[in-house]
Amino acid sequence: METWPLILRSLPIDFVIDHMGYMLEEDGLKAEDFSRLLNLLECGRCYLKLSGAYRIAKHRGYKFVEPVAKSIVERAPERALWGSDWPHISYSDRDTGELLNLLERWAPSQQARQRILVENPNRLFGVA
Repeated sequence: METWPLILRSLPIDFVIDHMGYMLEEDGLKAEDFSRLLNLLECGRCYLKLSGAYRIAKHRGYKFVEPVAKSIVERAPERALWGSDWPHISYSDRDTGELLNLLERWAPSQQARQRILVENPNRLFGVA
């Protein structure tokens, strides 16, 4: 059994995993690994950031990332955050507006987007 989910579950603080977990098949990661990542959302302290889509897609296009992002939103919209990944250090030609527009496809309901963009970050960072 993988130990990383157990270690993360034992953390006594809220934590954020960036870039949707950055799970790349070419790195040897499988569907089971992504399932473990999604299961981590149940611990009540894990947030997954919907960011770095271009990092995951690489040369495959954003459609490749869509099932990953949608799975996160469907599984736990109350544990998802959006991030631009600005300033796109290695990918300076990225359009942040284009990245934000992807969220409408990943989280088609206004309620889910409100959670992802406003309620979840406010809760995580203790705002309001």
